[in-house]
Amino acid sequence: MNQRAPSAILEMLKRCGSAGVLDDALGRAIVLAFHHGYASAVDHQELARRNAKLEQQEQLGLVPPFGLPRGLANGVLVARLHVMAPDGAVARGDDARSQPA
Repeated sequence: MNQRAPSAILEMLKRCGSAGVLDDALGRAIVLAFHHGYASAVDHQELARRNAKLEQQEQLGLVPPFGLPRGLANGVLVARLHVMAPDGAVARGDDARSQPA
């Protein structure tokens, strides 16, 4: 069994985790296996495969430079729109809807 050094595994877990590569059910199971110390050769191979795929996507420029926001309830992001007018006044998105046209 070809086991990697613990520091290399931690780097792969950290890198893949921050990129969202381990967010699916199998990825979470792999993280738990490493965390609790019962990771098998299959877990090592799958983590290495996902890390290599992430590296390849980064080299091809297919990974966005900023990650997606995490912890969104039901995948919905609620935000307000603030617009700066040429005179320096700030108009909020909810103000624009409340004023008559």
